[in-house]
Amino acid sequence: MSAADAVDERAAEVLQALIRNACVNDGRPTSGHEARNADTLEAVLAGPGLEIERFEPAPGRVSLVTRIRGADPAAPTLLYDASIDVASTDPSGWSRDPFGGDRVDDEVWGRGSLGALHHAATFAVAIRHLADRGFRPDGTLVFVAGADGHTGGDLGAGHLLAHHPDAVRADWVVADSVGPMFPTPRGPALPVTVAEKGYHPFRVHVRGEDRLAMAAVEVTAVERAAGAITSISRYQAPGRSWPLFLDGLALTGLDVTMPGLARAGGTQDAVIASIPPPLFGLFLEQTRPTVHLLGVHGRALAGRSSGHLTIDLAARTFPGEDDAAERLLLDALGDALGPHPEIEVLPARSGALSAASGPLWEALAASTAGSGGGVAVPLLSMKLTASNRYRESGATTYGVDAFSPTTDAITITNRISSGIDERIDVASLANLTRLWTELATRLL
Repeated sequence: MSAADAVDERAAEVLQALIRNACVNDGRPTSGHEARNADTLEAVLAGPGLEIERFEPAPGRVSLVTRIRGADPAAPTLLYDASIDVASTDPSGWSRDPFGGDRVDDEVWGRGSLGALHHAATFAVAIRHLADRGFRPDGTLVFVAGADGHTGGDLGAGHLLAHHPDAVRADWVVADSVGPMFPTPRGPALPVTVAEKGYHPFRVHVRGEDRLAMAAVEVTAVERAAGAITSISRYQAPGRSWPLFLDGLALTGLDVTMPGLARAGGTQDAVIASIPPPLFGLFLEQTRPTVHLLGVHGRALAGRSSGHLTIDLAARTFPGEDDAAERLLLDALGDALGPHPEIEVLPARSGALSAASGPLWEALAASTAGSGGGVAVPLLSMKLTASNRYRESGATTYGVDAFSPTTDAITITNRISSGIDERIDVASLANLTRLWTELATRLL
């Protein structure tokens, strides 16, 4: 086995181990148990040339920070970030054990294989490989294996940036992305997440009469809430252009700008609606703010209709448009709850933006060109991730994924969307490991 083949195999083995550790984060401080994955990665990374630190803000919620320190303290720092927790899943929907880490037909199966765990595995193998090669750059290379990524990073990147900023200070950050390369008239386009939509949670209180269920009630809270939920589920904000996305598409030959559509005799909404998966959902998120239903809560005694229900919602706005969040919610509710619905505003997170230009952008384009990638297209992410925290700290932060050139974008996106039967091919793991190695070499 060649040295390159050994590195590729190592990435697959590490991913299998991370999956089997089952670091499921359900949002409770006592979940996650990322110490298991931190231990696995520390064993991979241990050796000469690397500095390793552990941070544990709560029992079992461990983040690992690894670095190759640069020779020039004034030179830029590149940071690779991956969360090492996974979201919960129902095993009954899977063809195989979601935490078995099985390898079948050169694919690794399991929860997180298409999420951040494949980034964690390939980042770790790449940085260990660089250290073994004697890589001693001018700038510093850092790898953060962070806890709590699936609920926004309060116990991971958020904790590190707030309490240990020197450990994670960086000029450039590369993290996970929103999806695979997709076909365009000018070849595969590489989606690069440059921003995250603002996250504005609200709690809508719905009140009605609290009476015996058999009694005649003019309007119950359940009925009013049902009307509100129906209105929200049917709501679509008017489509409009997010300029960075459309500018990027113009370079691919996909022209969904309003002048281009006018020439074609269509409308933006009509063209977007005609796009097949996996692009439809992607385009939809890039061309309008959105409102998402998070949950409905209420309590009733046996035999009585509930007099009070709450609906949890989140408005997702374009960067710089935080002030529009409540208006977006009111538009989605329509007249379902009358002219003055009872709305509780919960703590929000603004959407931050990194420019789609500069050394990291150029290095990504050059490094992915040999991996089957074509034009880089700036995207918004609707996920609540740790990446936004790095952007807020001033670091240029991109989410990047680069599967093997033979990977079918529709298949991968469907697996990501469904959340079941996740699996990634070993060739994609090899592609990513080489990308991280080349990117660090180019930049540092």
